[in-house]
Amino acid sequence: MNAAGAQKNAITTILAKSEEQLSTLPAKEKGLIQVQRDSDVAQDIYIMLAKRYEEAKISEVMQPTDVQIIDEAIVPDKPVSPKKALNIIIAAVLGLFLGIGLALMLEYLNQAIRSTDDVEYYLDLAVLGSIPDYNKFDSEAKSTGILEKIKRVFNRRARQ
Repeated sequence: MNAAGAQKNAITTILAKSEEQLSTLPAKEKGLIQVQRDSDVAQDIYIMLAKRYEEAKISEVMQPTDVQIIDEAIVPDKPVSPKKALNIIIAAVLGLFLGIGLALMLEYLNQAIRSTDDVEYYLDLAVLGSIPDYNKFDSEAKSTGILEKIKRVFNRRARQ
């Protein structure tokens, strides 16, 4: 029994020493983990700073350093606006020229036969007779304005 008691005491003292060592182990592991974490954070900060340094070098190279301001821009006193009267006059003149040009072009390109003189001129045929348009003569008789009379005179001269 004495041997068993001594053995028990020896085991108890070994267990106590082991527990004492185990209680100090977590504190050491905590310190080790904290040191490793500080090392990892420091390494990440170093990598981030190295990247920023490289980016700063690149941006410094990208910026031209030979730019010089010769003269500052002058801000106008009042805003620039279109000249309405000039634009209207130009539009009226252009419209007049384009209208006259279009009318002359249409008249020149018109190949309709309107009178007996046109038949003789374009087709080289003799006109044996023509059918009078009585509605035309009635409208000429009814119109008493000066402009209509002038038009009739010019139309008769153009036919001759």
